[in-house]
Amino acid sequence: MSSPGSSARHPGESRQTTEHGWPGHIAAVIFDFDDTLADTFEARRTALQRVFDDEGFTQLTAAQFMRVHWGMPFQTSLPEYFPRAVARAISARYRAAYWTGATHHVRLYDGVLALLQAMRERGLPMAVLTSKHRRVSEDGYEGGAQLELERLGIAPHFRRILGFEDVRRHKPDPEGVHALLGEMGVAPSAALLVGDSAADMLAARNAGCWSALARWGVPDDHQPIGVTGDVTLTTPHDLRRHLLDAR
Repeated sequence: MSSPGSSARHPGESRQTTEHGWPGHIAAVIFDFDDTLADTFEARRTALQRVFDDEGFTQLTAAQFMRVHWGMPFQTSLPEYFPRAVARAISARYRAAYWTGATHHVRLYDGVLALLQAMRERGLPMAVLTSKHRRVSEDGYEGGAQLELERLGIAPHFRRILGFEDVRRHKPDPEGVHALLGEMGVAPSAALLVGDSAADMLAARNAGCWSALARWGVPDDHQPIGVTGDVTLTTPHDLRRHLLDAR
């Protein structure tokens, strides 16, 4: 089931809603990747815990760390616990651990493939904005969100994939959202960003577009503090029903 969230203030363009509080017209959709399109939590937790164990870091478990810093790139959250040079080294070791030994845990959420196929058939442009590197090539391994999307079989559905290295300022900054909308030729008032974190919802708000909080990728005991989406989605089918079936 879906429900309207606390509407953000969007400067500039007028935004139209349906009688149920849903966006009246959406011309493009931007998705987050981790915990929105694909369940990568266990893969990330496994890799990060391996590095924490090697480092002797016991202040937080990897799962606790990920919940405290939900939706934020490790590159920006690790320096809160380690000197910056150490944090960079840990981040690099985490990437190696993830791409060489943890990706077998990654899977699409139920309903995501059908949703993307239906949206593509309707000609609705889609893109991905992720805090994960789009391409990673280090020490003999290849990785990145682009490769993961290809392995999951959904890369062809997206016009563009924007990763960590493609922007200077990351979510919740709207730089990546504006870049994608500019490429697709869509106004913020006609765009929807779907994500699982406060950073996603704030990026949408800061860009002036609609936001949808994808609760299917958020642990039951976690709620993005102080931020909701314009709408809340319980399953991918909610998005399909409102964007496509109601048209």
